[in-house]
Amino acid sequence: MRKSLTFLFALMLIVSIQWVSVSAGSYTLPGYSPEYGPYNNIGLSGLLTLDFNVTIINTAPYPKFVIINPFYDFKIYRNNGSEWMVGYYNTTTGDMSYNVSLATFSSALNYQFGFWIQPYEVVKIEFAKTELHRYYVTLDDYRTDCPGNTGLYIIEYDNGTLTGGRTYHYEDLNFPLCGVVYPRLLNYPTVIDFNRVMLSMDNYLKILKYEGIVRFKITNVPNVEEENATPKFPVLFAVSEPVIFPNAKTYDYYPNYTMTYSQYISEFIWKEKGMKPPERRELPEQTVETGLFKLTDTLISGVSVPSLKKPRPREFDFDFPIWIVLTTDGFEVSYRVSWTNSGR
Repeated sequence: MRKSLTFLFALMLIVSIQWVSVSAGSYTLPGYSPEYGPYNNIGLSGLLTLDFNVTIINTAPYPKFVIINPFYDFKIYRNNGSEWMVGYYNTTTGDMSYNVSLATFSSALNYQFGFWIQPYEVVKIEFAKTELHRYYVTLDDYRTDCPGNTGLYIIEYDNGTLTGGRTYHYEDLNFPLCGVVYPRLLNYPTVIDFNRVMLSMDNYLKILKYEGIVRFKITNVPNVEEENATPKFPVLFAVSEPVIFPNAKTYDYYPNYTMTYSQYISEFIWKEKGMKPPERRELPEQTVETGLFKLTDTLISGVSVPSLKKPRPREFDFDFPIWIVLTTDGFEVSYRVSWTNSGR
């Protein structure tokens, strides 16, 4: 009886030691989580998911084989949906693996995956990036106004309780205070232009329409992985619309964005600091007098040359939404996109 009790006590001790070791966590900022991917120096990771239907037509009088980038999952809406490829991320090894349908394998050409499109055939294709087939948006490290590095770069937990950490410091007695936290922008949009890509490949292949949904999920990794952490570290930042589709209609933003990029740059940051943006000053025209001859708009040959014009102030090529976020765990954005070839 005593032996059995001793064995049971030893077993419980081993299990309890293993449980404590599993519940302890150490996080280096920035760092990497097998579950949530790379995160920046304030613990933020950004996961992008897309789901788009693109309808194309082959206007050539002969069939074409279209290659699809395995960076996307795809499914073709014909033949009972038998043509598809799905990728998934292995959190243990960090590698991508793929499941490919027999129909897609059988139709591969030059060892390339894709699909045949017949003369004047219209085909609808679904492109997707999922939480299994991951794409992480690179979020910049948060920068402060401090002249050097400050702040935590390692935090340690034991069973959800903060037990310690390490911090950078700026070795200069002149800076007992060295900055104020503002919601700095951590990313800029990627541009996906279906029409430009298609025109650069083949003028016979034309897009009739596309529509889909974009989701952008931001996770405060240490706070989420340490679910019952005490304390949790709040973060204040700004993020932009992750993907822009030129000429497409973008709508159903959820949640509604805080402001546009132009407003963020020209108004918000300056107001937050209680300052006025610098006024643009017109440089006075300068004339150079020499003892040679005066410059004219005419060459010696008598041919006139155009006169130089003042460069116009730089303007935004496009504007995009910005969200100002204060959170402890995370934040998620979604919106819809659609485009139709009205000239078809």
